[in-house]
Parts: sequence; C-alpha cells; structure tokens
Amino acid sequence: MGELMIGRGYRYIGFAGYEPRDLRFRERQRGFQDVLEAAGLRTDLLFFGPESLGFSGGRAALDHLLGIEPNLQAIFCVTDIFAVGAMYECMRRGWPVPERLAVTGYGDYEIAAEVPPGLTTISTRGYTIGTVAAKLLLAKADRRTIEEPVQDVGFEMVLRGSI
Repeated sequence: MGELMIGRGYRYIGFAGYEPRDLRFRERQRGFQDVLEAAGLRTDLLFFGPESLGFSGGRAALDHLLGIEPNLQAIFCVTDIFAVGAMYECMRRGWPVPERLAVTGYGDYEIAAEVPPGLTTISTRGYTIGTVAAKLLLAKADRRTIEEPVQDVGFEMVLRGSI
C-alpha cells in the first residue's frame, strides 16, 4: 500500500494502527515504514490506539496525525473499520476523499465497497483462508500427514475511489 501511495505522489503519509502487541499489526507497521524509509519519507507519522476503539479509532488517528503533520496527504489504516472512521472524520470536516486526504485500509470488509467513494484496501482473501484452514483441519482429523502446514494465501490490492 505504501508503494501505491508513493506512486500516486503522496509524501506526507500516516499510519493508523493498534497498540503494537499483535504480531500481525506490528508486521504491517514495519513493512509500511520500510517502504516509506526506502523512499526517503517520514516514518514518524504514527498513531496507535487500543483495538476497542474501532470506528472511533480512525477519527482519533486522523486528529492525532494532523497534530503531528498538518499537511498530511494520506493515511493507511490497519483495518477497514479504522479507515471508515478516518473517512467519516474527513466528511465531518468537509474534506473530500481523496482530494484532500487519501484513506486506505486492510481487510476488504463489506463496508469498504459501500462507503463513498469506496475504500481502497488490501483483501486478505478470507474465503481462501477459510478453505485452506478447513482442508488442514480435515487432514488432521483423518490423521493424514500435512505436507505444507504453513501456506501463504497471499493478498490482493482492491482499488476504489479513496486514493
């Protein structure tokens, strides 16, 4: 996502995530910061809130990041729910997305396609993950040897109007 944002010309890019206890979120943060650092951009535009924030976390993240960098141009949120909260805060301020601020998420939740102008997100391919997990569980239940216990199902960038 960072490469996409940089490729679109954004230079002041923030990251909104949860407290970095969860390995999944730490890895997303680390990867995102690595991309920004390689491009010579700031890597300190960060917000971490408790997972319980959900939608309101996106609003809080936007407020926090604007306090650090008033010229913020884009924000990557670790979940689509955070991203929708950030989009709502933009709407509340009268800011068009993406013209004033680009917003992106992660997860490709159903709401990502429904909220205007459509949330650009990363799909974790939930159906594929479920299928692979079911096959592994069935193999284990049948006491079959699992040749590839760790499987990478990849991800897919879903481009919509928010960037």
